[in-house]
Amino acid sequence: MTFTSIDFPGAKSSEALGINDEGDIVGDYKLVNKASCCFPGQTHGYVLSGGTFTAIDVPGSTLTYVSGINSRGDLVGATSIGKSLGYTLIDGVFTTYDASPNATFTNGLGNNPQGDVVGRYAFNGSHGYLLSDGQFTTVDIPGAVFTGNTAINPRGDIVGRYRTPDGVFHGFLLSKHKETFD
Repeated sequence: MTFTSIDFPGAKSSEALGINDEGDIVGDYKLVNKASCCFPGQTHGYVLSGGTFTAIDVPGSTLTYVSGINSRGDLVGATSIGKSLGYTLIDGVFTTYDASPNATFTNGLGNNPQGDVVGRYAFNGSHGYLLSDGQFTTVDIPGAVFTGNTAINPRGDIVGRYRTPDGVFHGFLLSKHKETFD
């Protein structure tokens, strides 16, 4: 294994949040030296492909981060335009969305080559979602007080995390196929 540090040129801090089969990496960078998540006007997304960084900013937003990239190069992430919204960037076109009309927070975290997007939204708790063919489906783990979908593969398998009422986080796999782990 080889370790490589990934730092957007001129940034105070950088995060790598996703990678596709081709090795393209996405994430965010900050122009302020702070450890927490998001700073309006200071947090930007990026794509690192073939050794070249490209900044990603949703037009009209106060912050952008990129968390997923599929094998076609389509991006997903979160942005702030008055409130937190999820977005896709497909063929140079940004599309922002709310997972629920009443959501106070929506982010896109993963996508597959078929165009399916998974993520998390907040409204009376935290919920996972699947956006497929323009339709949103809430994905909540029964009995959980928090669900967040983080990735989806070409088969449509979804992974993420959920929190039980005792405060413990667990990972999950939601699969159309029977999976066993020995």
